[in-house]
Amino acid sequence: MRKRFQRLNNGLALRRLAVQLDASLQEAQNFSNLFAYKSLVSLYKSRPVLLKVLKFLWLIGLRSNRQMPKLSMWLAMAAHNSNCLDFDVEQITNALINTEAWSETHKELLYSRWNSSFRFSDSQRLMNFLLESHNQKIFLWHHYDPFGYLPKTWIAVLEELTKRDWLVVVSSSNLSKENKEALENISILVTRRLNIGLCIGAYRDFSLLLADRLDVLEKFKYLILANDSTIPILGSKKFCDVIDEFEFKLSSSDPMMVGMTDSIERNLYHLQSYLLGVNNVLMKSNCWRNFWHTLPLKGDKDNLIDQGEIGLTQAMISSGVSTWSKHGLMDLLVSQNGIHAELASYNIFDPREVNMTLFAWRTLLKDGFPLIKKQVLFGFPMSNSSLNDLDQLYQWIPDGTEDFKMDLRYLLRSRFSNKYGLQP
Repeated sequence: MRKRFQRLNNGLALRRLAVQLDASLQEAQNFSNLFAYKSLVSLYKSRPVLLKVLKFLWLIGLRSNRQMPKLSMWLAMAAHNSNCLDFDVEQITNALINTEAWSETHKELLYSRWNSSFRFSDSQRLMNFLLESHNQKIFLWHHYDPFGYLPKTWIAVLEELTKRDWLVVVSSSNLSKENKEALENISILVTRRLNIGLCIGAYRDFSLLLADRLDVLEKFKYLILANDSTIPILGSKKFCDVIDEFEFKLSSSDPMMVGMTDSIERNLYHLQSYLLGVNNVLMKSNCWRNFWHTLPLKGDKDNLIDQGEIGLTQAMISSGVSTWSKHGLMDLLVSQNGIHAELASYNIFDPREVNMTLFAWRTLLKDGFPLIKKQVLFGFPMSNSSLNDLDQLYQWIPDGTEDFKMDLRYLLRSRFSNKYGLQP
């Protein structure tokens, strides 16, 4: 009983010390006292004898030294039950941040499934903003660029969405100050999120934030989840007209998930995750919450596609959720004569190998698809005519629009530059 009480007492004391470090942590790296507490516990368990010795030395008069920050940190831990603590909090914070225990705690918490709110730098502000909003539709757009560049074509789309009563939230781990201000000036909420799990991780964490706040969740009829792997090409109004069609489809009283395109790559049917939409009935369902809650964030891009993109559609189908694709694979294979020649130029003859956004983009544009994949522009899929065909893009760009050309120039430099070198 005495040992159990002592362990409890030590835990509470370390919690108090972590709280004392909290303000300095928030200022230094936007971390909470949860980081500090778990790191302190790890250190405490690793050096019990040292802490007993330092406790004795503290009682006989040893005090911290500004020239020895790590000693000050260990003394603060050893003397946490004393009534005369007098330590430099910033010094202890910096020493703690530089420990291996901190690094391991950082890694553990960043990838923790239950820690969705932590990966957003301002999750509470985000939830308050949603709660106070008068909108009933959310458009979450996940962005990442090593130089913080935000395509002007996407800015135009996001602005048009706000005019159509969508509450637009931009999630980014690296957005330039200029672009952040540009978005906020058109009433778009910008939230910083660490790029853990790529876009699937952002979808997951945002969906779980909503699921944990029923007062917020009840307000919104529809949720669109989108990322920046594409560039709008037909203009903002054309894109938003498609979103209007999504809204109509999602007005069903049954759980519903919609997407731009579908695929049976990897031998499993799925809606492609660069743009998905769900209704409130699905957002409140157990299958939606359970899928995101159990989805791991670790792994490479292929694992995230298997478990996140493909896994999501398969989990929803298994739960009886209806799905719909604006540009369905079978619809285009049956109705668009040119698609077969286009696929053949990539030596694709099996529907299970078809990714229409990469290998049938011309057919999609003819069918009214308002986007072009960055991978088509900068990944250069191997075909007999892929480079020659890129000049066909300009027939789809609205007259007088220079934003698309500007985006291409900046994104090309960003994609093929060292982020530690010359910035675009």
